[in-house]
Amino acid sequence: MNLPESYIPILIQAGVAVGFVAVSLLGAHFLGPQQKKKETL
Repeated sequence: MNLPESYIPILIQAGVAVGFVAVSLLGAHFLGPQQKKKETL
């Protein structure tokens, strides 16, 4: 019984997981410690 409706909870859970990862990475990027150091070569 492989109806497309049976995959909806899996897709919702995968979407929540991807959203959590995206929010975590963006939050760490914008809220993390900032380095105002110029890199010299």
